[in-house]
Amino acid sequence: MKIKIFRLLSYLILVSLVLAGCAPKNDEPVIVNNENQPALLQGTFQVTNDFVLTGYYVENAVALTDMHAFVIRDEEWEIPVESQVLGFMTFDPESLSGTYELNLPALPRGEFSDVDNDDVEEQGVQIFAVGYSPNLYGGPFSEGDDRSRGWPSYLASIKTDTENNDEVIGGKLVVWAADANQQFPSGFGADGLLFTADDPVAALPTGYTIVDLDTSPFAFVQEPTLELALYEPADVAIKDFSAMTYTQSFDAMFEAVRKEYAFTDIEGKAPEWDALYAELRPRVAQAETEKDPNAFYLALRDFTRAFRDGHVGLGGGDYANEDFTNATSGGYGVAIRELDDGRVLAIFILESGPAQAAGMLVGAEILEFNGQPISDAISAAQSYSLQSSDFSIRYQQARYLLAAQIGAEAAVTFVNPGGAPQTVTLTAIAERQSFCAHPCIMVLIVRPLTRWMQKLSPSVTTALAISALIATLMTSH
Repeated sequence: MKIKIFRLLSYLILVSLVLAGCAPKNDEPVIVNNENQPALLQGTFQVTNDFVLTGYYVENAVALTDMHAFVIRDEEWEIPVESQVLGFMTFDPESLSGTYELNLPALPRGEFSDVDNDDVEEQGVQIFAVGYSPNLYGGPFSEGDDRSRGWPSYLASIKTDTENNDEVIGGKLVVWAADANQQFPSGFGADGLLFTADDPVAALPTGYTIVDLDTSPFAFVQEPTLELALYEPADVAIKDFSAMTYTQSFDAMFEAVRKEYAFTDIEGKAPEWDALYAELRPRVAQAETEKDPNAFYLALRDFTRAFRDGHVGLGGGDYANEDFTNATSGGYGVAIRELDDGRVLAIFILESGPAQAAGMLVGAEILEFNGQPISDAISAAQSYSLQSSDFSIRYQQARYLLAAQIGAEAAVTFVNPGGAPQTVTLTAIAERQSFCAHPCIMVLIVRPLTRWMQKLSPSVTTALAISALIATLMTSH
């Protein structure tokens, strides 16, 4: 009897040693649980820059986003609408955080990708990420902009390298296999890239598997409810320069914008970088020496004015509000418009205002302003509303030409309908009616950049977010 027990124990020890020898190796995934199919994905996210979530889209949502474009490295590959699965999303502007829930379909309808590197053509697997997919137009489908393109990088369950073609470098993927005969990468391989020839591979269980790319080897997880965080990419996140001095923060911002601004080499769009730096850097240094935050604001304001781009702006807080108010607190009681033929006409005359007291009528043609031909005066006017098109820029210049501080004087030469030219001196009074009397078009006054900068390339977003943040430093030094 003792001999039989000894043999049984010996057999069990041998079996244990054999099983131990079959334990996962470095290139094999850790399968956490393969008994329960994932059915519900949920998670949280935290952002530093809320410009997308609060200022542009009709509705926020997440979607199960097909990653086939990344597998084949084709940024123009359109995500098929038939594979779309939406999830609910919440966002709290106060805490800059949110949550989401997404129910996985019983049978996904994504593109199959063969990623096992065995040189045998097979059906492969469907690969997804959870990604932000807002409702842009307010229709029944949340198709993003142009059905989206490529693969997600903003608020996605994957992490991407924005400095290297948005290569996937971490996070979690959602993978679906029709059977247990499929394999999937279990690591990045020697080249550090996913879905390339040197990836080690391992068997996938049937159905949905969450692949954790942040472990080595990758973890393959199957549980009914799983948490997948969504990540804000580094190039969109606000850059915090609050620990720097005025000059240090200005230099860091300037170099980043010069490098990353999408139109940096396009004449007429980007400023003359060297000349602009030579002009503004001494002003920033002086503001630092004199501990003058308003002077620092004015230097940053003039930095943004050097761009002919309505997506460039500055959130200057109280300094911007005071600057704008001072520059536009008064008016001459007249609003003008420039016509296609070059004439400039008075389109509004304030009752009992300076222009009316001087005899100006609606329809009067304005010839000169402070001794300059009116066309030249408009060209020299400085607008607080940054615009991109020539028409919009010119429109705002004409508008701001007649905005002034209370008590300012201007010599105006005009001709009333059927009359003779006359020159009068107008004194600005406290009135805003003439400034607001122009035909209604979209006018973007200075306001926080994070509320009006949308659908830009990541490089533009980074540069302008930096520009917006700099304004917040003015109270920290």
